[in-house]
Amino acid sequence: MSPASQVIAIAMGGTIDKDYIVESAALEVVDPFVSWIMPQLRMAEELPIVPLLRKDSLVLDDADRSRLLAYIVEHDLRRLLVSHGTDTLLVTASAVAQARVDGTLPNDVTAVFFGAFRPGRFSPAEASFNFGFAFAVAQSAPPGVYIAMGGRYDTIEHVTHANGQFLYE
Repeated sequence: MSPASQVIAIAMGGTIDKDYIVESAALEVVDPFVSWIMPQLRMAEELPIVPLLRKDSLVLDDADRSRLLAYIVEHDLRRLLVSHGTDTLLVTASAVAQARVDGTLPNDVTAVFFGAFRPGRFSPAEASFNFGFAFAVAQSAPPGVYIAMGGRYDTIEHVTHANGQFLYE
């Protein structure tokens, strides 16, 4: 796969990356789930992983979204797999979609957002399924900004989040 078409995983944090920390007796965002699960998978190729942020998505702000956009531009990325907390996943995905529209990002960027409703280290089935499915979408979908969760995907314009689930038009 050529460098321009290689998928790059960017971890933003969120529930998918949480683990129970004994010292604080709390769930905290730790190393990316994708880094944790990949050695257990039999993937045909290595997936570069960038741990950009380690935040719960409820505390992500516009500066964090700008940091993601700057990283994409600075590294001239075209195919992205973005792990993200589910609470504000649509907000960040919308910012990436808007950046494509206003020319901040190239129009040929394919960005696929995914996450999990339970910590990946506690419930690896959901997180692993969403990761694998989103990875397949990132490799094959035409340019656009997508949400890939629970075996369904669509462009950001056709997805909403309500009552703890993603709804596809």
